[in-house]
Amino acid sequence: MKLNKTIIFIVLLPFLGACQTEEPHILASNRWQISEQVIVDGKLSDSGEFTSLLLSDNSLELWNNQVRQKVSVWPNEQLVPNTVLLDMSDTAEYLLSASDTVIQLWHTESKEALGMIDISEHLGDAKITQIRFWISPHRFFIGTSSGDVIFADTQNNTYRVNRHHSSEVVKLELSKDKHTLYSGGNDGLVVKWDLVNYRPAVTKRLPFRIVSLAVGSNNIVFVSDALKDHILWNSEQDSVSGQISHWKRFKWFRKALLDPNQRWLVTSSPKTDMQIWSLDDMQMRGSWLVETQSLGSSVQDMVLMNEHNLRTLTTDGVLQDWDLRSFHF
Repeated sequence: MKLNKTIIFIVLLPFLGACQTEEPHILASNRWQISEQVIVDGKLSDSGEFTSLLLSDNSLELWNNQVRQKVSVWPNEQLVPNTVLLDMSDTAEYLLSASDTVIQLWHTESKEALGMIDISEHLGDAKITQIRFWISPHRFFIGTSSGDVIFADTQNNTYRVNRHHSSEVVKLELSKDKHTLYSGGNDGLVVKWDLVNYRPAVTKRLPFRIVSLAVGSNNIVFVSDALKDHILWNSEQDSVSGQISHWKRFKWFRKALLDPNQRWLVTSSPKTDMQIWSLDDMQMRGSWLVETQSLGSSVQDMVLMNEHNLRTLTTDGVLQDWDLRSFHF
């Protein structure tokens, strides 16, 4: 009997050693359950100080994360029925919300509705799929299921439309300096937009639908499709400067965030897996899990609060902070 135990130990020893050399994992340095309700959409402000929530009862909430208090509420009767999309200005002063055909603008301090735009006549059979502030509160972008990108200026009542995608617009991401917009579609196309003439400046096509898009500094963009192409694209030179080897069935990236100093990239899976990658060699430096409360849990949003602290928001309404200094670059 003792001999059998010895043999089992010898067989398992290499596996035990392998477990000890796995990538480093980290624990959340801070955790807060911001809401118990089902979240339809949620956004963190640029610094992570505020959270806006669109809830399943068709209401809006704004929370101050520093003091963990709700600061504004818009009950469901103030919103158009079936509101499904939300965006927040960098400083959390304004919110955008949208149904399939109607966009509403909100001022968070006064809690007033600043306006409502019904674009159903333009959309036809299509619907709104993306909204993103440009210069708040009056200038913003709209993506549609027909492939249109709409450049809206409510102050001057102008709406410029350009259809360069052949199918649904699923991503609208703005550079930090707000000089460049990137759109991604289910057609596998990424478009860098000229915001002076409202026309495509350069495009990049991947084989499958775009699932994540992150804009860094110096015209560097991370683009990921739904199967196996995950690239760093230099949109100024129209060249691929790096690529992640990460082909696993049903293992695409939902969210992505580039370090402003161009050292690393953080990605999230369709669920709650997080990964961090070095931009030097495009290799994974570590992985961890955000809190999961149901089979449908996923990462709703994430922002970098400072040089090494990441804040995540899940569809379960859980805020967690992560110190990334455990990973070495």
